[in-house]
Amino acid sequence: MCHGIIMEGMAASHRETRMNTMNASKVKLFVIYDGNTVEYSLIDNKKLRMGRRSTGNMPDLPVDSPIVSREHGLFCFSEWNLTFQDSGSTNGTSVNEKKLGKGEVAQLYDGSVLRIHAVNNKSTEHDVVIYVSMFKLPRVQWKKIPLS
Repeated sequence: MCHGIIMEGMAASHRETRMNTMNASKVKLFVIYDGNTVEYSLIDNKKLRMGRRSTGNMPDLPVDSPIVSREHGLFCFSEWNLTFQDSGSTNGTSVNEKKLGKGEVAQLYDGSVLRIHAVNNKSTEHDVVIYVSMFKLPRVQWKKIPLS
């Protein structure tokens, strides 16, 4: 189930700008793990289940990494609202360096970074990074992003 986040106090003109600029034809998710980058385009009014593929489980956004749970989380995109909800995954998810709790919903924006990190591993080498962009993937060294 997708939960909306009401942005109280936001001026109507700002909401309209976000709605006009963040549309489904432009918003992309770049999933980076184990030296691979996979690009997904979002579809308006669509929920995307993210998780690891397994027998009987084919998520909408498959991430074949052992640190991703089979039912890791849910992306929801409708009109101008893009959110991610962690489904109670084993390793959890951080959004812009803030760790989400089970069932917690995070508002995503152009440039938001989601990170999945194995809780028992000090290295960030095998982290999964998801970058939200309305444009293209920036050229950065993802492995050098420090953990909070």
